Amino acid sequence: MTAADFWSQGRVLVVGDSRVRRLCGTPDPVLATNVDYAFEGGVLIHDLVTLVDNNIEDHHNIVIIVGFIGDETERYLHKISDEETVTLIRSKECNPCDHIIETVQSAHASWVALKPGRMILWSLPYYVDFATHNSGKMGECDMGDVLAISHDSSYRFVQFITRLKLQWVTSLPDIPFCQLNRVLFAGKNFRSLFNSFGAVSGENYRFPTRLLTDGLHPSAQLVREMWKFFHVTVSDLHDKLSGRTLVTLPPSETSANKLAIPAKPKKVYVKSGGSEKRKFKGNNNPYVYKKINLFPQKAAVHTRLSDHRDEDLGEEIIEEEPVEYFENRSWKAPQKPSTSSSYHSAPLGNVLPGPTQWSWGYHKRMVAETKLAVYTKGVQEQAWAEGRLATIIREKGLRAAKEGDLETVNIASKKWMEKLHNKMNAPHPQAKLLQDDINALLPIETDGDSSSSSDSNV
Repeated sequence: MTAADFWSQGRVLVVGDSRVRRLCGTPDPVLATNVDYAFEGGVLIHDLVTLVDNNIEDHHNIVIIVGFIGDETERYLHKISDEETVTLIRSKECNPCDHIIETVQSAHASWVALKPGRMILWSLPYYVDFATHNSGKMGECDMGDVLAISHDSSYRFVQFITRLKLQWVTSLPDIPFCQLNRVLFAGKNFRSLFNSFGAVSGENYRFPTRLLTDGLHPSAQLVREMWKFFHVTVSDLHDKLSGRTLVTLPPSETSANKLAIPAKPKKVYVKSGGSEKRKFKGNNNPYVYKKINLFPQKAAVHTRLSDHRDEDLGEEIIEEEPVEYFENRSWKAPQKPSTSSSYHSAPLGNVLPGPTQWSWGYHKRMVAETKLAVYTKGVQEQAWAEGRLATIIREKGLRAAKEGDLETVNIASKKWMEKLHNKMNAPHPQAKLLQDDINALLPIETDGDSSSSSDSNV
């Protein structure tokens, strides 16, 4: 029985937390035709065992369990204002490894006893990006201490996965498990990202882009890779349990001495009992797919720069160099040292910088920069507006005072004129440079006159 036949024989039960909902929402068109699902968000280990007990049947030959995140993480309410709160996640700051190991040991034995030969595969969760998840929940609100709590939770979760794996290997050597970090950090491009989790602070952790939608749940791309990973792991485990081994034929002496690329293997037909059997000669393994050259060598420069205007080309195809992904941005190695400007001149035109990959960190940084620019421009415009308004007020005030529209100004001007007129009418006896034609135009009032006039007014 082959590995593919073993997957398709009977049914497969996938049980776990909310990540199983993503597997159910993006099923593999080939592998998921005989798969049953059962999931519960944030499920704990004892509830996970109960979920399997309630859904496992005799026809389930394979059981895949996706859990353990809820045992180390918890939801909590973060207060944004007096009337608004948001639900975030953080570490429980506990060590549930001992309880998990005991529960897994007893549950695994009981399920295998129900049907000998049943394969049960446990999966250790990938690392959770608490900072990205909580930042997405907070949106544009002030993070406060949320970022520090998220980094600390990421660090504690990494330590939890490390301890759980070590205890599993030592305490449960006969119970198979797989690590979903092999899917999240698959490939050479993500090796440096995985190495960042050896840091002493969660602030230095770097996650791949476009694989986790919210820092916790897998994207459609990661779900497809998880299906393939589960199938390969089940196949390898079945081969190990059934005693199947992969035999690799040694290379022939002739091909080993050649430096050139080995030729295509020849097919030789051998008569055996009236039927023909195929044999492959050469050092190539017939069960390995031919390697595809994804990046063929480009033509010479003078060929690519030749004039094709006379040719009848329906459309133009532009080939780009492969892009390396690091953290939350993509880049290409520049041919020349970059300058401070946004682009530099080249013989064939202007070379513009490549697009930046979107991420929550890039989003928040761009929003913060935009807010600062808008605020600075607003303060500048407000200062200019205040200056212009002050000038307009002064000009209109002077104009209104000149035209006599302000009563207070009219009263003050009359008082001033009366004082000036009195001074000119009765100057000081020793005053010089007098206006003689203005003197004594009005009668000078004495104390008696002023008192009598005041009495008459009463």
